[in-house]
Amino acid sequence: MIFIVPSTDSGKALGSLKDLVINTLPFGIAALASILERDGRPATIINDSITPLTPAMITALATAAPGRPVFGITSLTLQTPRAKELARLIKQVLPHAAVIVGGIHATALPEEFIDAGGIDYVFYGEADGVITELADKLSAGQDVSMLPGLIWRAPDGSIRKNPPAKLIDLKELPPFPYHLFEGQLDRYDLGAVISSRGCPYRCIFCSQRAITGTHHRTRPLDHVLREIDILVEQHHLDYITFFDDNFVVNRQWTYDLCNALIARGYDKKVRFMCQLRGDAVSEEALTILKKTGFDTLSFGIETGSERMAQVIQKGETVARNVQAVLQAHAFGFRTAGTFIIGFPTETAEDRKQTIDLAMSLPLDIVRINIGIPYPGTPFYDMVKSSLIVSEGWGNFNVVSPLVTGPFAKMPLPYVPPGASDDELRYLMLWNNMKFWLRPKGLASFFFKKSTFVTRLPPRWYLHFSIIRGIVATGLTVTANLLWIAYVAIKIPLAKRLSRRSGTDGTPGRG
Repeated sequence: MIFIVPSTDSGKALGSLKDLVINTLPFGIAALASILERDGRPATIINDSITPLTPAMITALATAAPGRPVFGITSLTLQTPRAKELARLIKQVLPHAAVIVGGIHATALPEEFIDAGGIDYVFYGEADGVITELADKLSAGQDVSMLPGLIWRAPDGSIRKNPPAKLIDLKELPPFPYHLFEGQLDRYDLGAVISSRGCPYRCIFCSQRAITGTHHRTRPLDHVLREIDILVEQHHLDYITFFDDNFVVNRQWTYDLCNALIARGYDKKVRFMCQLRGDAVSEEALTILKKTGFDTLSFGIETGSERMAQVIQKGETVARNVQAVLQAHAFGFRTAGTFIIGFPTETAEDRKQTIDLAMSLPLDIVRINIGIPYPGTPFYDMVKSSLIVSEGWGNFNVVSPLVTGPFAKMPLPYVPPGASDDELRYLMLWNNMKFWLRPKGLASFFFKKSTFVTRLPPRWYLHFSIIRGIVATGLTVTANLLWIAYVAIKIPLAKRLSRRSGTDGTPGRG
């Protein structure tokens, strides 16, 4: 089976930073590929962002595959236009090929793909438990209409939807297929492990819940340790990030993993990073994480308003997050924090509390985002009637205000009542830049191995394309700073004028 990770609008979503951004390993389809390989079926993964798929490549890939060629395309929201384009391209080159699309966006809005052309089936939810049978039947040209998880348009024009596939017991997953990415180490960071799936909490902005619900499952300890052995012993990595949605859910399991890593001696030669919630932090947890070699902890703080914490269903208080960051900092951890503005019912005071908190905590990494109501989230359902959706979901890009500059901006998909598009962009841009343009932030970008978002290659100053990207990014930053200065004058002036005229005067979407 040939798996494809579509690109996002030809790299426009990342602007000049495209070649500097670390590609996250595609954990979902890689797990499917590992199952097929275990079962003796060939599997290939193509990342269209790194190696754009061409008709010649499609033909070559199909020739190397036995039987009828089967293409599986994953799709996040921003990948939707390219996923549709690739499906049509595959059918043009190979009309007899089977094309199936899955992933979070397909799970949330399957009809969008069914009506797009070139796609035979949509798969919703997790495919791990049925992928081998699905690939075998499609390759042999057999009927798959009884398999769980499939959605398709029947000959009579109706849309058929089978019951979802069961969530797999994670002990059935083979080791992660790191070998499938060894040829592109300049674009991937192999130092990544997932030791669990899912999260039991109900944050309204999390699209992953569309697939896993609130189920949380841990993998067997020996499976996780085997993958870390591969990374450390075979690939000689000394930094590994756990990409779990929430690393400390089952405390005892986490402590058992830490003790096993210490027993292997990895506490002395590997550093680790993970994401966890503030309410998971305790002196006991910090002590064992520190002893194991974790040096960076990432917190999804999201808001500085206790009222908004309830609106977004965080299930924890702002005060608890503050306490957790202070505790982690006192233990000597590097700390990262993510924040979001632009939620439903959010007021100017709520946003101020969030920004003030982001700038006051002793965080080494700060990221302030504008809330994006992705399909499949409660956030999307709450504001669906007032959304602005650009062609191909192009404005559903959480980083575009930072990297595209003020002159190529798309309208934000959602702005809460009482706020404006310009106001949200201003707060995001100014405060992110204020943090990262400090000497410490610039030093991190240019001299550290990774900022956990971007990575400069060794001797980067000898690569013309890298220099060009940095210069272009610098020009974008300069344009953003000029725009910030303009908006800083524009918004207060508009409010003063509106007060004098006795009108509401809240700036419209700019």
